Amino acid sequence: GIEMKASCVYIPGFIDREEIRGMLEYLAGLSPAIPFHIMGYIPIPGTPWQRPMDDQMREMVEFAKGYLETVTFSHLTVEDARDYTRRDDRFRVVQVL
Repeated sequence: GIEMKASCVYIPGFIDREEIRGMLEYLAGLSPAIPFHIMGYIPIPGTPWQRPMDDQMREMVEFAKGYLETVTFSHLTVEDARDYTRRDDRFRVVQVL
């Protein structure tokens, strides 16, 4: 009777297929209907990891769909993360007065 959602950050070479597989197997064991969201890593200065390439992100989403029914993802660039209005008008601020 508890509504569950889960998410993870995909960082190629750090939080990769094997780590995410463990999460997916656990969640699918509870219920394959649990919604799962994969966030592509956004690089932080001074860290060695890179943002997933588009094909890597697509492959990870397809991989997750092998375990769970509902898989969504976000794959922002550094510029998108700094200014959400670049990709989604809902974040645009409009002065009306």
